[in-house]
Amino acid sequence: MDRFERIRKATVLHALRSALAASLLVCCLAPSRTDAARTNQPNQKTPVSSSGKPALFPADTAPPKALAAGPLFPGPIYADPYPSPASDPAPDLLVSPERETVSEAYLNFALGIILEQQENPDLASPFFLKALELDPANARLASRVAEGLVREKKTEEAIRLLKAAHQAEPKELILAVDLARIYLSTLRQADTALVYAERAYRMAPDDFTAISTLVEVCSAARLTQRLEEALKKTLTQPRQDLNFWLRSGDLFRNAFSLRGAPPAKNQLERLNNLYRKALDLEPNNIFCLERAADHFTLTQQYTEACLFYDRANTLFAEQNKIISLPISQKWARALVLNEQGDAALDLLEEVLRVHPTAVPPRELAGELYLQQGQVVAALGHFRLALDLDATKIEDHVRLIQLQLRLKRGDEAAETALKARAQFPEAPGLTMLLAVALGEAKRHQESIQAFEAAEKEFSNGRTEALDASFYLTYGAAAERAGMLEQAARLLKKSIALDPENAAEASNYIGFMWVDRNINLEEAGTFIRKALGLRPNHPAYLDSLGWWYYRKGDLQAAVRELKKALEKIRREEAPEVYDHLGEIQQLLGNTTEAINAWEAALELDPSLESVREKLQRARPPAGTQNP
Repeated sequence: MDRFERIRKATVLHALRSALAASLLVCCLAPSRTDAARTNQPNQKTPVSSSGKPALFPADTAPPKALAAGPLFPGPIYADPYPSPASDPAPDLLVSPERETVSEAYLNFALGIILEQQENPDLASPFFLKALELDPANARLASRVAEGLVREKKTEEAIRLLKAAHQAEPKELILAVDLARIYLSTLRQADTALVYAERAYRMAPDDFTAISTLVEVCSAARLTQRLEEALKKTLTQPRQDLNFWLRSGDLFRNAFSLRGAPPAKNQLERLNNLYRKALDLEPNNIFCLERAADHFTLTQQYTEACLFYDRANTLFAEQNKIISLPISQKWARALVLNEQGDAALDLLEEVLRVHPTAVPPRELAGELYLQQGQVVAALGHFRLALDLDATKIEDHVRLIQLQLRLKRGDEAAETALKARAQFPEAPGLTMLLAVALGEAKRHQESIQAFEAAEKEFSNGRTEALDASFYLTYGAAAERAGMLEQAARLLKKSIALDPENAAEASNYIGFMWVDRNINLEEAGTFIRKALGLRPNHPAYLDSLGWWYYRKGDLQAAVRELKKALEKIRREEAPEVYDHLGEIQQLLGNTTEAINAWEAALELDPSLESVREKLQRARPPAGTQNP
């Protein structure tokens, strides 16, 4: 007996056992016609066994032979003790000879389904093939068998099978659809696929499966004109099915959207009409309104999208006494894209009052505040979002960077310490911790964190040990007062990327000039920085300060004034401070006072400059020299 036959017989026996067991249970529980007659006879004694218990069969009666122990049943089975005589089945219950083959086909098909549901597709395949052999015109069966053959990489066999079935049943839609998709997706033969797709479409132009097959093939073959014809014809279908119009809208929009660009204007109006047909059927359907709004957003029709989101959200609130979180979020993004940032923020703040623990709208609000330059408000939202969901490392990084941007070194350091404890194997986070500790003036801890980051990077991400890393590390060492280590690290940064070493060169030069040491080498580094980036204001300031240290005050004033012409407002106070000191040394007290006043106007927190200004101002009643 081959493997196929063994599986078949075993499955049949299993099915028969289940059916017979159910039948026998009913027989045992339901009285027979003889039982009913006996219950009406007076003085009828119930038979008992030798043990004194009621007997299932009278002493002179044996169990029916058909129910004795056998291959289907491991033990004795008891049924009606007074069975009626066996009779032939009614003629209308007999299987006609012409239906025997079809019945056998259905049996094999059912066995294949059972095995497939038991996750044995390899065992199910022979039964499907046998069923198809018995009933070759069964389209559903042919489709199922072909699917299995494609899965087994037997594409040519699947095509032969489908073509034979299609020839036998040329009006079966599923066969043409399957052939089109196999030729397109598996064999990459768009021309042949189009033949069968067109055939399926002619059979049922209002069937979504036929439409989607044609659209899929035409999209692959870049047949834009044929797609437009199909779209026009679809709009003429008298369908009263909401999902048909929504699915058709999504289908054609994706087909006409090339490389993320919206469809052409003439196509767009027809696409819009697909969604309007759905809305004509159910104008107050929230799901339909949301899908239409999604379509208008995806096609960059943001004003219309906002109107539909507004309507959907209003209906949702009326029915549920609360605004919808998903709809509100999409509405807010559509408002942003429609350049209505303030309206989006108002909506998000309303959402957060109703859903205070929702993370996505809080993060979106933070992003919008950040875009508007309201860093403090953005920071508050990002901190609350992180408190609600701390599972993503990028959220920790974003918060730390914002805290550093706002010069909140202590907060940044604490956030970074918690993040590193949660993500101990992220060397990038270790480096960010080192920077945050430096901003918090915890310099020794910062150097230790940089050492740890360098070690972690060297174990797997050596590309991160670049010029930028050693520039940041060197700056931290300088702030910690470790000048020799700082110089070594900064020189390493320069060596790793000499063509982009302007910042590192200026840093090491100014570090020495500010402390009035290594002036000759400091001047060389500062000039190297200016050679790489001429007229950079910070480097001009360094050069001016170098001239001051060298005693050439006029040259120092010249370079500092050049720096002030180009420097950004937030970086100007230090340059004004330097200029004030040099002007005072030159005896130009008025110019010195003017420079220090400008510095304080830009940064009122400079107490050292305030003290210099107070000393430089003449006592009341006197005039400046």
